[in-house]
Amino acid sequence: MKKIIIGGFIGLLFASCSSENDPIESGNSSGDFDNTSIKIVLVDETLQDRLSPESSVYMGEVSVNGIEILYPYNGKKLTLLQLWPTLTQGLAEFPEDFQTVRPPYRKTEEYNINEYTFGYYYLAANPYSVLLEGDITYVYIRYADGQEDEIKVQIFKNKADTLLLMRRIWINGELVYEMSENTILFYDGILPDSIDITVDPDAFKDYYNPKYYPWLEPVLDDNGNQIGTNVRPQSGSDAIVIMK
Repeated sequence: MKKIIIGGFIGLLFASCSSENDPIESGNSSGDFDNTSIKIVLVDETLQDRLSPESSVYMGEVSVNGIEILYPYNGKKLTLLQLWPTLTQGLAEFPEDFQTVRPPYRKTEEYNINEYTFGYYYLAANPYSVLLEGDITYVYIRYADGQEDEIKVQIFKNKADTLLLMRRIWINGELVYEMSENTILFYDGILPDSIDITVDPDAFKDYYNPKYYPWLEPVLDDNGNQIGTNVRPQSGSDAIVIMK
């Protein structure tokens, strides 16, 4: 039972699949950064997409094109384009097809929907390990009107340095996500025999702020029963939602 339940939590990692055209995803020829991508979806109060040109609440081309994703470096907030020579030691050119606002990640032929963002356009942000202040790093979303949203991330590495995970995420100081301590023990390769999740299944309960994760579903065991009171982002919704 223990192995079955713990295995289910592998899907809770905030790591995205590599993309050949995405310079900030791990494993590309353009660069090889730790894979801790965050997808940000902007919506109105009814969860309508504000980044999609087809949406009735579209922010407008000028506003959308004016959005910047910024990373703190040497006392400044820089775009990825400005950081690129430093991050790649000048050995790679910045991809010409790079986009700040991404269209739906991938549409399936059968359902014609996005597997990861429910078809929403999104902003891609990566809290790079090279920008860490201790175990904390920041990403900023700057809008065309000059306003900013601050994303603060606490990074967790396992002892073998083979995994880089996001332990906690805050947006404008509000806790959005927190990985449970026992989940961290699992990824660190230290799972004491004294932890019996058949007795205390909530020991592996990660926290998701429903304000930023409107699509949550129960975590089920192999028999279809909810594991304690655990919930996770619904399949197809690994994005953080910000209302604008």
